[in-house]
Amino acid sequence: MRPPIPIVLPVSLVLLVLPLVACSSGSSSGGPDATGGGSDLPLATRDEGSTPDIDEPADLESGPLDLVAPDVGEDLRPVLPSGDTEVTFGVVSGPCAILADDVLDPSPSFHVQTYTFDAAFDPAALVPLAQKRLSSQGAGGSSKCSEAMSMQTLADCAGFVPLKAELDILFDVEGQTTDWLAQAGEVRVGVSVSRAYQGPTDDEYTVEDATTLLKKKLGGIAESTANVSDEDAWAKQYLHIWTLQPTWVPTLKEAWDALDPALRGDTVVVVTVEVGSGLITPDDCQ
Repeated sequence: MRPPIPIVLPVSLVLLVLPLVACSSGSSSGGPDATGGGSDLPLATRDEGSTPDIDEPADLESGPLDLVAPDVGEDLRPVLPSGDTEVTFGVVSGPCAILADDVLDPSPSFHVQTYTFDAAFDPAALVPLAQKRLSSQGAGGSSKCSEAMSMQTLADCAGFVPLKAELDILFDVEGQTTDWLAQAGEVRVGVSVSRAYQGPTDDEYTVEDATTLLKKKLGGIAESTANVSDEDAWAKQYLHIWTLQPTWVPTLKEAWDALDPALRGDTVVVVTVEVGSGLITPDDCQ
């Protein structure tokens, strides 16, 4: 004889029935366990204004069979009661873990977060690929710190697993590249990194400045996506922009909103405002 199939009631139904049982006569009996499983830590709150709902978010714990994820990529960092997220060198306020949801969304999006540093920058605390990037040459420009910290921040926040730096990504056609390749759940994403920075003394930033930056980076994203080899092909790209100036963020958003939708494509823009540090955006972390 087959054993009876246990019936597990939804938590909401159990909560509805328990008061009725307490008021009725007769002997008491044990009911189904109404406590939910999983982590005791709350998940980050979705930014409803910038990212549409997604039925099946990426599985942040999965990855290629031959890949061992860094420790920070295996589980998301704790979310504080305020909704802020603890990260390697401090706290991120704003969208963090939910950035991974955009991997499955075919539309573009624009997110803003604040990284408040409350610990000294220590290269030894970075994920391995970020350490490698910090000690090696890129394809040009002064961007070691911003690229290394882009890897670390998206690993901390969204569970991205950095796979390759710019010079190791394979392309079929010579031309624009992207800064690093990541595993995000079951898919791969490219990440292009930039900085809204006019130097240590210039505090003026115009819509024209922001438009120039976005057009240059988004054009490169479109070209590199078209030219990447199948071996390293990504599902979509993220544009990670670092800035020291929170007042420049609305300017970036205004420029983003005015762009041709074809140029925005399906790119996810993440603007990280650096607070309590002057190392990452100016590229002075070494």
